[in-house]
Amino acid sequence: MSHTRSISTSSSGGSVGSGPLTSGTVDGAGADDVDLAAAIRRIPEMSPGAAFIQAEGGPTLNGALADADLLDELNLTTSPAVVGGDGPRLMNGAGDLSSRYVLDQMIVDDEAFVFSRWRRRQDGAPASP
Repeated sequence: MSHTRSISTSSSGGSVGSGPLTSGTVDGAGADDVDLAAAIRRIPEMSPGAAFIQAEGGPTLNGALADADLLDELNLTTSPAVVGGDGPRLMNGAGDLSSRYVLDQMIVDDEAFVFSRWRRRQDGAPASP
């Protein structure tokens, strides 16, 4: 049986919590500034048998994971609605990202929502435009 471990940002945005850990604490990875790579390395100890990590954080966590080169796959939902404003979207605070992904799966539902799964290219080459 596989397990999913979700990592999400706290409401203060300064810490990362995971599963049964309290907000602001990731053992051995930091309290205020979390070393995400160290936190992810600790997950097999905290949750033996975990098959993958599904990060459902907001744009700040997504940007931090991208900056740390910890994203192997992106699961994106595209809504048929147009949203304006100046709020952060997919990744906030990420540097110039050069990781390339290939489309692995795409589904369109009867309300025109698009669900796509993008996998990181293993060869490191940029994806074709």
